[in-house]
Amino acid sequence: MIKIVLSQHGMEFYRKYFASSDEANEYVNYYNSNFGDSHHCAKIVGEVNMKFHHSSLGKGYIAKGHGRDESYNGEFGVGFIKHIPNAECSVNTTNYHVIEYYVES
Repeated sequence: MIKIVLSQHGMEFYRKYFASSDEANEYVNYYNSNFGDSHHCAKIVGEVNMKFHHSSLGKGYIAKGHGRDESYNGEFGVGFIKHIPNAECSVNTTNYHVIEYYVES
């Protein structure tokens, strides 16, 4: 996985992960050309190894095909979490969705 960081006034405020360097470069170029200035920028940090840590259930419905990723910095480490619709897993309810935790190894 390729890790990029968005920074504001020299402080990292968001990180995102991409499967390929082409995707990461495209995102960095888009961000910097549209939002970048002397105080805001996106940069590629490098390649990191991610490992699946665990999964849990989250409250709320997510429609099939509308899963999302978000950055994570918490008790289990730094990485990202995937919110997955229950139609794509074995949980048989519409009140919850699956959350998978991936952290840097």
